[in-house]
Amino acid sequence: MSLLPQFQAWHIEEYITCTYHTYYYLTSFDEEVAYIWSQKRTFGKIFYLTTRYSAISTMAFAFLTNWRTYMRIPVSGCQTIIYFQNRECSRFRSSRSDREKHTEQ
Repeated sequence: MSLLPQFQAWHIEEYITCTYHTYYYLTSFDEEVAYIWSQKRTFGKIFYLTTRYSAISTMAFAFLTNWRTYMRIPVSGCQTIIYFQNRECSRFRSSRSDREKHTEQ
């Protein structure tokens, strides 16, 4: 049994998800500037901006590494992209495992 159809479906699903999130980020940016950036620096503001822009960077790194982009990227550039992608993924995994431990207690 070939996994190619499932792999292609997964890529299409990921493409649609990234397109939706990119559209959302672009259309809500003016509201973010008006309501979030004008606020004082609080935990909520920092948390919101961190989660919003880490998701954007994760999507960008996934796009650069998972899809054919036909860009010439030197080996050092690829290593840098993979480093930051792994860093984001490990941060997500550790925060998820911390939440799971907290809910078990």
